[in-house]
Amino acid sequence: MRFLWPSSKKLGTGGQTATCFAIRMFSTILLALAFASAATAENPVIDWDAIAVTTVTSGNPIPPPGSNFGGGAGIYLAYAHLAMYNAVNAIDHRFQSYGPDIPAPAGASPEAAAIAAAYTTLKFYFQDQAVLLGNQYAASLAVIPDGATKTNGVQVGEAAGNAIITGPAGRYYREHLAAKRSGTGRIVTAIHWCGSE
Repeated sequence: MRFLWPSSKKLGTGGQTATCFAIRMFSTILLALAFASAATAENPVIDWDAIAVTTVTSGNPIPPPGSNFGGGAGIYLAYAHLAMYNAVNAIDHRFQSYGPDIPAPAGASPEAAAIAAAYTTLKFYFQDQAVLLGNQYAASLAVIPDGATKTNGVQVGEAAGNAIITGPAGRYYREHLAAKRSGTGRIVTAIHWCGSE
């Protein structure tokens, strides 16, 4: 799969484009998520990364509007990670958000937020995996003690997942996929990295 970025510039020789920047940025996001907070049992970002990979490789994504197929697997992994990033960042405010800021009550659980964000995003795109995802979601949340902290974290995560599904990333992807399918565009998959419309 090839990602094209809005302002691609040649970097060095050999035809490298802004893809190098994208790989570095995605790696940075993964590291930031991995070290953002320590979970009670395991790191939920790592757990839900594995769940996302399994879901994407074994599931059938719903096709975006204007398309006959769901697109490449990498985009759904990126969506799940962007949702987790935004959910955790809404609570700890360590980095700039991707897209609009998500309000988070003080003391919300970043672990519950990351779990709910990944679950919300994956459940939307992989409806054929809803039962399995639901079981994994319940098991992941069971590790976190019940209470307002957990409930607030889940609400933040759901908001982050829904923001990715309906926001610029999802919209930009659907528009370019539809353009490619109609023959009016050359872009196979694109992510609008800056988060603006």
